[in-house]
Amino acid sequence: MMHQLLNSAINYLHHHPHMGILFAFVVALLESLPIIGTIIPGSITMTAVGAMIGAGLIPGYLTLAIASAGAFLGDIIGFTSGRVFKDKIRDVWPFRKHPKIISVCETFILKHGGKSILIGRFVGAVRSAIPMVAGLLHLSWFRFIIAALPTAILWAIVYSLPGILLGAFSMEIPPKQLTEYIVIGVAIIVALWFIYWLIQRSFRSITTFYHRQIDRYWDSLEKRRASNLIIKLIYNRQAPDCHFQLSRLIICLVSLILCAVVFITIALQSGLMSIDQPLFHLAQSTRIYHLDAFFITLTLFGKPAIVMFIAFVISLGLIFTSQWRASTTLCFTTIFTAAIVYAIRLAHFSPRPPGFMIVSHASSLPSGHATISLVVYGLLAFFTGQRFKNHRGIIYTITGVLIALISISRLYLGAHWFTDIIASIFLGLTILLLAIISYQRLPNAHSALSLSKWAWLTCMLIVVFATWAGNVYFSYHIARYRYTPFYKKVTISKHAWWKTPLKFTPIYRLNRFGKIAQPLNIQWAGNLKHIEKTLTAHHWHYISRHQHVKDTIQRLSSDKPQYHLPVFESLYHNKPPAAIYYKAIPHQKAVYVLRLWNSHIAFHDHSILWIGMLNQLNPPHKFMTFAHRNLMSFAKLHTAATLYGKSPLWKDKAITVDARRIPHQIEHYQWDGKVWLIQANE
Repeated sequence: MMHQLLNSAINYLHHHPHMGILFAFVVALLESLPIIGTIIPGSITMTAVGAMIGAGLIPGYLTLAIASAGAFLGDIIGFTSGRVFKDKIRDVWPFRKHPKIISVCETFILKHGGKSILIGRFVGAVRSAIPMVAGLLHLSWFRFIIAALPTAILWAIVYSLPGILLGAFSMEIPPKQLTEYIVIGVAIIVALWFIYWLIQRSFRSITTFYHRQIDRYWDSLEKRRASNLIIKLIYNRQAPDCHFQLSRLIICLVSLILCAVVFITIALQSGLMSIDQPLFHLAQSTRIYHLDAFFITLTLFGKPAIVMFIAFVISLGLIFTSQWRASTTLCFTTIFTAAIVYAIRLAHFSPRPPGFMIVSHASSLPSGHATISLVVYGLLAFFTGQRFKNHRGIIYTITGVLIALISISRLYLGAHWFTDIIASIFLGLTILLLAIISYQRLPNAHSALSLSKWAWLTCMLIVVFATWAGNVYFSYHIARYRYTPFYKKVTISKHAWWKTPLKFTPIYRLNRFGKIAQPLNIQWAGNLKHIEKTLTAHHWHYISRHQHVKDTIQRLSSDKPQYHLPVFESLYHNKPPAAIYYKAIPHQKAVYVLRLWNSHIAFHDHSILWIGMLNQLNPPHKFMTFAHRNLMSFAKLHTAATLYGKSPLWKDKAITVDARRIPHQIEHYQWDGKVWLIQANE
């Protein structure tokens, strides 16, 4: 029944793709309208739209553009109704019965101004009423549109992204497990949105409870002689009743404990380190040219020497403006952080991830980029937040995102392990909080920044971005070369390969998490064009890696096995196959599938050895089921006859791998241990 309903929906969308786009527009429009938007669960409906995009049922860019237009139109309608009807809205249900809705929106808009359109789109139970109340308060059209248009686009992308990922990954899941995958995926997304909703509505209660407990703890510390010294060491003399210093100290201690736990885990090579290799391989499997450029630019933003130079230049600037306290804090904290990083590296050596053009000989733990960036940029954000008190949230958020991206860049580029990054973040956070606690102890006359806030912000940004831009200009190409994955290229004789092939090649490939995946049972020496010509002549069909909507529809609605290849292709050396072919098996629904990769082995005649896997792909019995069944099989493959019949152009032989060398992870593929060698018949 489920199979028929899903097929009907898929076929309908195939013939009427505009209906999916229309659905996205209507959902976005209704979610943005006053009152109605509170009822419509935008997170769930836009996830459904995203799933259709991810599965290729509707065009992605067009659908997101239409959804953005719907959201923007809904905001325009709400804003216009507020400007036209003005205070009459207060007498309309449900605002007449619940006047708090408008009063909360008014307070929010008066506090945040035009930013309320952006913030209100994602937070708050009255988000759909924000544009209407903004119109009621006579926010200018220009300010409203400037805020509403990019917000609508961002909303469409953010809310549909979980669904897009769900739809895309569903294409890699065999149909036998698709029901389970969809149910679990949707459940996780709904659970995450529910947690977000719960936090959103209980945040004030949680923070109130937390501050109440901190106040009680502060009072109890003051009454005890032993702990009163702690209070004297940390309390803010310009605001003695403010207990933020204690909160910072508690977070600092928690961060220090977590840092120590991660360091001990790394030293003992246990616990969290088990996920280092999988995450490293996963990051390397996502490497693409433009993403490399983005993360290399970010990693240069966090280069320790550059960050320290920025800190010292700004420290000098603070001295010239008589900001001795801020200058000393920034300069000393930077030097202290660098010294701690250097000392830890001397005390404990942790090797860097291998496999790149240049691998640093310095210890991988801790990450200088993550630690020093967090401390220096965190301090600069704190100083800036002191001057822009009404915009602290935005300043801290932007800085936090920047630091997070710098840390992610180190993992993506393979410069550090995941545990190195986590330990470095906790270490940096500990040092940063200690610096802020120390800075906040002295009275206002000694600790506050008297420099004009706009002068401070302008000068700081000029120093930061000018230094970073210069570093990118001079160091980008060196960094790109440094972080380029390195695969050793070998040149051997065909005779040596033909005699002992397993001396030069592996017998299995690894998946995206670095785990043993499938056997590599084909080694073919020759020109790929000649190989393809032979295969085509013997009824093999080339499979393009670029999927179109038609292919996606066939994949979802057809039980033919050639339409059930993974969207995220099998990798060898983190590269997709150079070519994929399939061939129908006579009198069966199953097909043969051949994947070929460049082995990075060349021969003296300049020909290349292609390594690959030939397997049988079985059709799914049912489209929607919770039962598991292996669709890929390596059993009973008559390789030479299957590939090219009795062609005189090629010669082949089979070797059998010692059973003791076959990993247990690939036993379920029913591989007989045979590896076929093929080369031109000279």
